[in-house]
Amino acid sequence: MTDGDKIRLAGKTYLFESREIPLNQLKYYVDNPRVYSCFDRSCEDPSQHDIEMALFKREKVKELKSAIESVGTLVSPLIVRDGDFTVLEGNQRLAAYRMLSKNDAHKWNYVPCRVLPEDISEDAIFALLGQFHLHGQQHWEPFELAGYLYRRIVSSGANPEAVAKELGVQPREVKEYYKIYEFMVKNDDLEPQHWSHYLEYLKSRKISKLRKECASLDKLIVEGIKRGTISDARKDIRETLSEVSDLPKTHRDDIIMGLESGKINVEQCKDFIGEKEKDILPALTKFKSLISDPKSEKTLVSLADEDQSNCLFELRMIRSKVDRIISKMEGDKRKGDDGTS
Repeated sequence: MTDGDKIRLAGKTYLFESREIPLNQLKYYVDNPRVYSCFDRSCEDPSQHDIEMALFKREKVKELKSAIESVGTLVSPLIVRDGDFTVLEGNQRLAAYRMLSKNDAHKWNYVPCRVLPEDISEDAIFALLGQFHLHGQQHWEPFELAGYLYRRIVSSGANPEAVAKELGVQPREVKEYYKIYEFMVKNDDLEPQHWSHYLEYLKSRKISKLRKECASLDKLIVEGIKRGTISDARKDIRETLSEVSDLPKTHRDDIIMGLESGKINVEQCKDFIGEKEKDILPALTKFKSLISDPKSEKTLVSLADEDQSNCLFELRMIRSKVDRIISKMEGDKRKGDDGTS
């Protein structure tokens, strides 16, 4: 919480100092979520120049540049750590200022800042950014938030409940975001635009059931997302895989076997579902012809006792299933005719 020039973070009170700092002394914060999500962090940390070039491409930075130029200064000062002058909060505004300075270095040479002590702890920085981006007006994108939560839990060893308490959010949300980001890390895919695909894939209970039945489904989904053949998170993942999960077991098993063997891919599941639906009527017609054929009746009644008992059991099971299906179909039809649901 803040109180004028004071802020309480991670159980300690810090004092702000208002100061104008030369633009060329300020540094981007490489662990800021908006900066972090711009780069492949499996390699070395990006340079200050790399960060700046990435931020210059953002539409939000271009909008900030126009807004700052219109007002003539920063409405919200940057929050800076003393000593190394790292901008903990306001990296996009810093980039906008740098863009302005290219046209008029003298006018945009000094930047309004609120400076925190150089010994501010990592816990306090985490809490600070959480206050601004979870409870303030400048919300992080879900992928940015998930990455920050993941790194916080991994680096500090804190459990999701403790992290949720620090930020004042629900533990369930922290656990869900952590699980999805962890899955992306393990599968070497940290593309921000793929976040919604993995969100749809991992949050569904129906798909969770399918993942247990199909050991290779994770691999197939990741490959499809990376290739771009699975492009629509809602239709290609949530709707299609949920439909597969809802199929009768025999149909579902056929699709799973096809996926496991490589005969079909995830993108073809929709067509395979449609084919199965079209197969039902011909199959019923074929069974009706078989059971109506006098030769079938003659064969069944002339079977030996044990074989006849087995066939009788199967026929009774078929009759029970048929009666239940007819009852449900007729019930649904009556509801539709009555206009009820």
